[in-house]
Amino acid sequence: MPKKKKQPKPWLYFSGIALQMAIIIAASVFLGRWLDANYTDSSKVFTIVLSLGGIFVALAHVILSLKNFQD
Repeated sequence: MPKKKKQPKPWLYFSGIALQMAIIIAASVFLGRWLDANYTDSSKVFTIVLSLGGIFVALAHVILSLKNFQD
C-alpha cells in the first residue's frame, strides 16, 4: 500500500504564505529605500520600482503556491 502524501493543515499553509508575502514586500521596500538614500538625491524611484516589483513577485509566489496546494 503506497504511503499517502501528508498535507499540512490549510491554516498553517496559508499563514506561511502570508508571512512569505509580507517578507518579500518589506525586503523590496527596505532595499529601495536604502538605494534611494545612497544613490539618489531626492527622488524615490528605487523605492517605487522595487515596491511594485516586490508586490508582483509576492503575488506570483502566492499563485504558484496555491497551484501546488491543490495538487
